Amino acid sequence: MSTGNFQMTGPGINVRYATADDTLTVSGGGDSLSEDGKSFSGKEIARMKTAFGELLTVTLLESSRDGTAVRLAVLTPAAVLTEDGEHPITGVAILTRDRRHVVGGAPPVRHSYDTRPLTGQLWR
Repeated sequence: MSTGNFQMTGPGINVRYATADDTLTVSGGGDSLSEDGKSFSGKEIARMKTAFGELLTVTLLESSRDGTAVRLAVLTPAAVLTEDGEHPITGVAILTRDRRHVVGGAPPVRHSYDTRPLTGQLWR
């Protein structure tokens, strides 16, 4: 199981991964998503293989003024690409607000999640 090249979109988010330069590019609006896009590569992308597919995680914002971190996890399906061409896929983007280190102390609920369904194409 390995991540191929993919392009997926969902409500307010566009995600593209290129294997050639190991780059994940994210764009959108709001929630620390730049309309112009932000790219991550190499060690900036945490990877975890799961029973559901591969989870790619990046930090969009290390710390806001109040100490909140914003992270993005993208779940992509497991695939064995033996033929050329594009293959339709679905995935999910999970935007996480991590409030464990906020100024003045962490609140009782320390994480919030914004999940967004993704659809797009996967290719070699």
